[in-house]
Amino acid sequence: MGREQGVTNRLTFITVAYHFELARHERYVARIENNLAFLLYKLGRYADAHEHLDRAQMIFTRLRDAVSLAQVDETRARVLVAERRYKDADRTLAAVLKTLEKGDESALLADALTVQGVVWARLWAYDASVNALRRAAEVAEAAGALTNAGQAVLTLLEEHGASKRLPPAEVYDAYLRAERLLKGMQDAEDKERLLACARVVMRRLTEPPLTDKNFSFYGAVHEFEARIIGQALDAAGGNITRAGRLLGLSHQTLISILNVRHRALLSKRKPAQKRFKSIIKEPKE
Repeated sequence: MGREQGVTNRLTFITVAYHFELARHERYVARIENNLAFLLYKLGRYADAHEHLDRAQMIFTRLRDAVSLAQVDETRARVLVAERRYKDADRTLAAVLKTLEKGDESALLADALTVQGVVWARLWAYDASVNALRRAAEVAEAAGALTNAGQAVLTLLEEHGASKRLPPAEVYDAYLRAERLLKGMQDAEDKERLLACARVVMRRLTEPPLTDKNFSFYGAVHEFEARIIGQALDAAGGNITRAGRLLGLSHQTLISILNVRHRALLSKRKPAQKRFKSIIKEPKE
């Protein structure tokens, strides 16, 4: 968002808020204050954003509107992340999630989980971060909030796609999912993020250079193995036996490899069907 457009939007918000105040529509005034704080956060004016959030918080507290208060705190958490105050953001989000988990606001819950995924990544709680972002995408998509789901997947790629915390196959699948969820989007920022994530995916899917300080022979072999097994499972529709045939492996060998070295790929597996023993006995010779 350009500075001139930001100033124009701010003046619009202030004008609207003024008229709502005259009409004594406190709830609308508070929402305008929250929206204005979000705009200021995007413009990098964090101190001003906090001032407007304080006003919104005061009004919603007086109105005893817990869900709207959670929205204000979620915006504040974003500002705190931008200020690199990650522990403060984490404490703020704990109350937000506690409120939203009780309600039926799936899109808001997904957004809060997405911010929490970023916070935990910055606090080096990587597994918790990955799980929060995966859940954010699932909650949003299940609710039909496709843009929110796509943004959660983009955040997963931004925070973890370039690292070894996600196997290349999952990175590739995540990009395809984000592209599908954000299909037809008009937001320029999301388009830029998607393009940046495409570059991350391409780097992960190419051979790692020997000059990479994190390069190891066994790590490279492990990544390539995960990639080829993931492709086989996709081609076989998750059927372990058919995927094994494509790889030249027995059913049991492929299961063993998945359980021991590539548990992240087990989600691609089609649920095993119970095999029934025949009740007809073979005649004795």
